[in-house]
Amino acid sequence: MVNLLLYNIASPEKLRKIQTLAIRLGFRTRVVRQEEFALPIGALVELPGAEALESGDGTAFSDEMLVLCNVSGQAFQAFLSGLRTQKTPVALKAMTTEHNLSWSSSKLHGELAAEHENMKKVQKTIHK
Repeated sequence: MVNLLLYNIASPEKLRKIQTLAIRLGFRTRVVRQEEFALPIGALVELPGAEALESGDGTAFSDEMLVLCNVSGQAFQAFLSGLRTQKTPVALKAMTTEHNLSWSSSKLHGELAAEHENMKKVQKTIHK
């Protein structure tokens, strides 16, 4: 099973850093291509039976995004800490849940982008 989906990481150096960190933590990685954005997340992470799920919205997006699947909370925190330590920011990050495994990458991106914008608004309000 794939543990980390990578979207739109344009810089080869940044992609290499993220993949190296992931491999060091024992994660399997997959770079998701734009033509796969309509496939269910569960199918992309090779969840058994997920290939039977219907494809969804495949709207293209250009934001960088990472999706982690089937990793412990400790491994998730180690991954986030590693990204911060090596100064490799990616704004949109998610863990798979029983609810979002059937979503397309485009739907998940839409949810994460909206959540990220709301968080930025709250931070602006707090720091005024």
